[in-house]
Amino acid sequence: MTDNSSVRRQELVSRLRDYLGDLSEDSHATLARSIDRAKARGETSPVHSIIMDALRNVAQEGDRALPRFPSAERAFFIPIEPIILPVQLPEKQAARIDRASLHPIWVWITRDLAPGRCDSHLAALRAAVADEDEAAIHDCAEDLRVVVRREAKVVIEKTERQSGSLQKLEGQLGSKRILADLHDAIAFLDQRDVVEAFLDQMPDKLPVGQKGLNIITEALKVYEDHPDADPIYGFSSIVGRVGSPSDLVRFAVWLAKSSDPARIRPTSGSSAVQIALSEAMLEVQRLREQLAGPRDLETSLACLRRYHETVSTIARTLDEVATDPWLKRLAHIRVHASEMLTKEFDPLIHLIKRVVGVVESRGRQITPDAASIEEAVFGTSLFITARDARGSLALNALIDRVEKGIDDALENQGKSAIDRLATTDEENWDAAFARSKAAAELFQVYHGGVYGASMARRHASLADGRPLAETG
Repeated sequence: MTDNSSVRRQELVSRLRDYLGDLSEDSHATLARSIDRAKARGETSPVHSIIMDALRNVAQEGDRALPRFPSAERAFFIPIEPIILPVQLPEKQAARIDRASLHPIWVWITRDLAPGRCDSHLAALRAAVADEDEAAIHDCAEDLRVVVRREAKVVIEKTERQSGSLQKLEGQLGSKRILADLHDAIAFLDQRDVVEAFLDQMPDKLPVGQKGLNIITEALKVYEDHPDADPIYGFSSIVGRVGSPSDLVRFAVWLAKSSDPARIRPTSGSSAVQIALSEAMLEVQRLREQLAGPRDLETSLACLRRYHETVSTIARTLDEVATDPWLKRLAHIRVHASEMLTKEFDPLIHLIKRVVGVVESRGRQITPDAASIEEAVFGTSLFITARDARGSLALNALIDRVEKGIDDALENQGKSAIDRLATTDEENWDAAFARSKAAAELFQVYHGGVYGASMARRHASLADGRPLAETG
């Protein structure tokens, strides 16, 4: 999917989410089950996946699960849910699977793998789904997973042996990235018992500090009897249970008793660092989707703050070794975040000047539109948070330039916009009032404290002196 189509899709999801948010949970469940039943009948539509993404977002915001109609595909992938990414990232992440990869993998299983290998197991699962027999669905899905794991590994090894590459398999699945997700899915299912034993020792929320570190250390002992199992799938599964992804980096350093990446890498803490880096990239993508879609201020600021907390902790905790793969990846993540924010901040000064400066047409002042004022407030609020997070970005020159530009715009056009209310006539009052109000709000957002409050009070006092229209 291209960047433009991804943005367009996110815009559609955001609009639907706003609408669906006004509906009841029962309505959400009914809509989801209707789409699931349509898929079970073989009906496919890109609209279905967009609606389901919006429904899933609404359910996540309410911290609840979305009831779903059983399907063979969903039943098969249930155990993999802990390592499925909540949003699609631009690059493959170790031990994380894109939700978008699941359907192509399922198509490959049913179309290319099953014939002659696991037809009966697939048929049994589909029959259980048709009967809506939950116990049978569970058992048949587990039987199918056992066979698919075995047969998929045989096919992968045979293809590589005969062709010298997996290019044919990539073509069947749709991309190299989906093939990589298939490898992760098989590896996770192979290690599922170990991962579940690891998770069983984890509370729903890990306590902070030494107590939390001790719990992770004790839980990792289950891997001692399974030297072939990779702890990265365990760490991938507990991201939602730690207070912050940066806690994973602190654990890695504590476990290795060193902040040197080269000494951490041979330990189990290596997996924790990799997952923490994935989480930093995840926050960048979450922010990117917010900026392309709903532009909710609180959500956007929360994404940027979580990104900063994770990236700054990684940078402070690990020794700075420019050639280390982790530090290179961290630099790459910072570039992604910085390029995205550069596009956001480049037009900000011009936007602020437009909403607080006088614009006339045929002798009358133009009232700044509400959308532009909202965008100026949004951009300024985001800039302040980015300025506080500048250590996690590569934007020093831009931040200095924009900061000076905002200072100048508010001290000149912003103050003038408020002061002009004292001399504005009735004909231009609405436009002058909107500019003054926008300037007062921007002063509060940007400066805050006593200065911001004083400018807001000045706007309010001048607004009370609105001139009366002359009567003839």
